[in-house]
Amino acid sequence: MDMKEKYETFGRMLEDRETAMYRDRSFGEICRKLDVDRERFEAYLFSETGLAGDEVMKLYRKTPA
Repeated sequence: MDMKEKYETFGRMLEDRETAMYRDRSFGEICRKLDVDRERFEAYLFSETGLAGDEVMKLYRKTPA
C-alpha cells in the first residue's frame, strides 16, 4: 500500500461506523495498525491537511461517528 492508500484507509478507520473505535486510539497506535512509520505518515498527513496526527485525532474525537 502506498502512502496515499494508507491515508485513505486512515480516514475510513476514523469515519466508518464499524471502525470508529479507532477514534479512541492514539495516532501512534493507528500508524502501527497501518504498518507505516509515524513520522513519515505524519508528514504526509500534514501536507494533506495542515494538521499533525494528534490534532486530527482530537478533531475526530469531537465529532460524532
